[in-house]
Amino acid sequence: MTKRAKTIITPEAIRLKGMVRVTATNPWNGQIVAIREVPNMVVTSGKQLVGDLLIARTSYTVGITYCALGEGDTAPSLSDTQLTDEGGGAAMRKVITSRSRTGEIVTFSTFFLASECTLDIKEVGLFGYPADGTENSGTLLNHALVSYDNSGGSYDLTFDITMEVKA
Repeated sequence: MTKRAKTIITPEAIRLKGMVRVTATNPWNGQIVAIREVPNMVVTSGKQLVGDLLIARTSYTVGITYCALGEGDTAPSLSDTQLTDEGGGAAMRKVITSRSRTGEIVTFSTFFLASECTLDIKEVGLFGYPADGTENSGTLLNHALVSYDNSGGSYDLTFDITMEVKA
């Protein structure tokens, strides 16, 4: 008689929870003039992208690569696949400056010179494969509303987007 191993099923899930921090600095003296922090929504397409990256889907050779800014103020939804109004009609995105992980916290930081983000910023999102410098390209990972008026191009801005990866 052959013994069968018992299968024990434990419910586990990976949760992605995030926060966005915008730091405005004076480009002349480096002084911080404002900090804004808001919650961040990881959208359905972003969760699917994370799954594709976990299984090393053939076409997905890189991870999350671009940070985009927009002027839309529509509340983020899980079904979002792009920002509401990226760049106010002009591509307002950059390659992410740095990525890091400490424990369960992943941080994506993107630095914009004052001249690179001259709009009344209302939303921010990160994009992955097949993102490039073109407006609305790639797969949206997250979408957050953040309010910072830099339409005069007065301040350099750093966007730190953190994701907590928890079971």
